[in-house]
This record gives sequence, C-alpha cells and structure tokens, in this order.
Amino acid sequence: MQNNQGSDLSVALVADDMVSAKEISLALRKLNIFAYHYQNLEEFWASTHLATPDLVILDVTKMSQGQLQFSAHPKVIAGKLRYAFFAKESTKILLKSTLTLNPMGYLHIDMTLENSLKGLLTRIEEEKKNQNTINELSDRIARLQTKNKRMVSERSEAEEFRAYVDQVQNLTSSIHDTMKHTDFNNALISKLADWVDIKGFGIYELARDGQRLISPEVSAKNYHPMPSLFLGHKGQNSIEAFAKEMAGQVALDLFEVDPIVLEIKGQKTEMLLYLSFTAEYLMNFPWYMLEQTLTSLYKESKLANQAPKLAGQFLPMWEALDYMDKLNQEGQSNIKALVLDLSPLLKVASGKVTNKFYWSTFYNEFFIQLSSQISGSTKLSVLGPWEIIFFVEDNRLEQDSFALGAYVKKFSYWKYFMDQSSVLPTEIYPTLRLSPMSSALYLKAFEKNHKEAEHMTPKTSPKGRGQLTV
Repeated sequence: MQNNQGSDLSVALVADDMVSAKEISLALRKLNIFAYHYQNLEEFWASTHLATPDLVILDVTKMSQGQLQFSAHPKVIAGKLRYAFFAKESTKILLKSTLTLNPMGYLHIDMTLENSLKGLLTRIEEEKKNQNTINELSDRIARLQTKNKRMVSERSEAEEFRAYVDQVQNLTSSIHDTMKHTDFNNALISKLADWVDIKGFGIYELARDGQRLISPEVSAKNYHPMPSLFLGHKGQNSIEAFAKEMAGQVALDLFEVDPIVLEIKGQKTEMLLYLSFTAEYLMNFPWYMLEQTLTSLYKESKLANQAPKLAGQFLPMWEALDYMDKLNQEGQSNIKALVLDLSPLLKVASGKVTNKFYWSTFYNEFFIQLSSQISGSTKLSVLGPWEIIFFVEDNRLEQDSFALGAYVKKFSYWKYFMDQSSVLPTEIYPTLRLSPMSSALYLKAFEKNHKEAEHMTPKTSPKGRGQLTV
C-alpha cells in the first residue's frame, strides 16, 4: 500500500470512472493524502493480503465483480476495514445495496467532497490516536502489574487502572450498540442511568439557533433535565467559555454533590455532560479517557446522520401499491403505470443450472444505466426480482416507454452468464405493458402473468427479438 508524504494515513480508491477518481484524488491531495488507485475490486482484494489501508473509498458500482462481493471480504466481515462509498447522481439508486453494511460515510462528487473527506480523515486520525492512548495505558497496566505482583493482599494500582479501562470500554461499547437503535443522546442517557454509582447527571447542548443551551427532555433514573439558558447572542457552532461558566453555575445549584463536567466535541465543544457521584473509587477514575471515547462516538453519530437517502424517485413496494390506489381514487388520469416485466430473463437465467448467472452484478449495472433512461419526474418501484413499475406522466409516457423499450433490447444480458458463448433464447428480453391504476387489478395481472410464465419453455434462436407491448 502506498505511503503518503506528510501523512500517516493510507487511502485506497476503487473506481474505474477516471473523472470521479481524479476529483477525489485532487481533493485528497489538498489534504496531503496521495491515494492508491485500483480500477477494479479484484486488484484491491489482492492488495489487502499485503497491507490494510486506513480508509477505502469505493465506487458504489464496484460492490461486486464476478464472484467477488465487497461485503464478503474477510476484513469487512470482521469489522477491521474502514470504508466509505461514493456515487454520482446516476448511480445513487445503488446505495440501497450498502444498507446492510457499516460504512464510515458517504461521499458526493460536488462542492461538499473536500469537507466530507476532511471529516472522515480527521475521525480516523482521532481513532488511531485514541487507540494509541489505550495501548499506552495497557502497557502502563502491564508494567504496574509486573512491579506489584508480590502485593497480592492489596489492590494494586495496575489492577485498579485495568478495572477503570475495562469499565470505560464496557460502557462505551454498550452505548455504541444502543446507538444502532436510537440516537447518541438517548443511548448515552439510558446507559448512564444504569450506572449505579452515578447519583445524578445532566446534559447541556447548543440549540440549533445558537442562542440557547438546552437539555434533552427525557425521563431516566438519576437524570436531571437542565433549565434552558438564553446566551444573549448567537454562538459560533460551539459552547463558548462564558456559556460553560453559566452552565456550571446552574449545575452547582441543581446537584446535591458538586458534579464534574465532560466536554463532548464535534469540531469544538458541542455538549456538556455533568456527572455527580459519591463513590470514592470514582475520584481517580480516568474521566479524560471517557471524554475522548464519548467524543468519538458523538462524531460517529453525526457522520451517520449525514448518510444520504435513496433517490427521491424510488418507492418501496408497499408504498407503490398504495400510490396506485391513491391516484385511482383521486382520478389523476395524467399519470400512467408502466410495468417492466423481467420474468423472461429470470426464467432463462434460473433454467440454466450449469451456466451461472451473476445476479448482483447484473442488477447493479442494469439500474445504473436504467436511471439515465427515465424522466426526473418518473417514480419507480421494484417488486421483487420480477417487475419494475414506473409511474409516468402522460406527457412523458411516449418518451419514457420508447427509451425503456430500446434499452431492454440493446442491453447485453449475455455478459452476466458464466459461459458467454452459449446461445440465448428469443424470449430473454424483458417486456413492457401498461397496468390499470389499481393495486387489486395489478396484482391479479401479476399472478396471471407469472403463472403462465411457469409453463413457458424458452426457444433458442441467435437472431430473435423480444416483444414490446405498450
């Protein structure tokens, strides 16, 4: 893996789109990072046997190559690989295939690219720094244990410190797991409420208007909602020194035992966490370590909240059926339901048991090109592997149906069979049809069409063409 001059971070870029790769490389160079470029997944896969990069930036179209699946990489499965995805407008729909993974973030090829990269790289540097800190502390524990191993009757400093480190790691791991189901604030509050030696705690954070400190209004054991504080002027996206002083005075009045304060940071201090306790062992607790790890979790939560959604044109299957009925009830005759039936292709692919069909690669590449065939106002929904419904405006129907009809005829289906030399039948081409704007009628037609398809036998002809019915 290539080393970077002036930086300890190594970055791998997997993309065959040279225009996008160049833009990302230029943005990285501004951050003093020189990425190693791989044009396909196979090259990158082989390189990871020699070294693991600190960050992999992967074109969403490179999620698979032949039998290779990025999600099946051993280091992805083991959670030992940091990665982020990027997509262009035409490939955003493929981001759906990343929802089962755990990327550090998503990148867009626009003016936000450099700042997004900077945020990712800063987070990685902080994680490595925190890990080095933990490693140093672990080394310290080992040295203390060696020095005091004869003092069995007394609790050694090393054992005490190990207990502290374990407690920090267990607490933050528990918060991280809970964040999979809720936001950072609720995860933090729920786990602090379970810490029996914390007698009281509270949170202040900067309101969106930047003019107030606010406290989450939730109910939890030993949690004290803090009163809102008006700051008098708008803060600079962080809690400034005078605001910290005001908040500290409120905390002193609110808690019976004077609390300590941990500053949780984004770019600067964005949250104040007050903890009150009487347990003697917490006097020597490594609060600075907890503060660092909570800051890391907070930044991770912010990055996750910036992950892009699926393209606005896409409708989930059940919503598409509701949408049909809604249009029908409202009498909106200016929108038509155009159905692309993939069952001819599926029947051929599933029938060729000895000639493997690469499903994932086909669907990824089919949708990449499909997105450029339809109008921006057209909505679409995928109903399993069988059909795609397009909701097309009347004035776009002829244009979209012609474009889709031509597209399904010229698409190279043969590329996705292992044996590309075999003769494919005439009936492999998907067909188009208009559907009544009714979920009940559509589902009846769906059932009828696919029952009939079960009894169809593909014919083999190298020159045949499919049928387009609109």
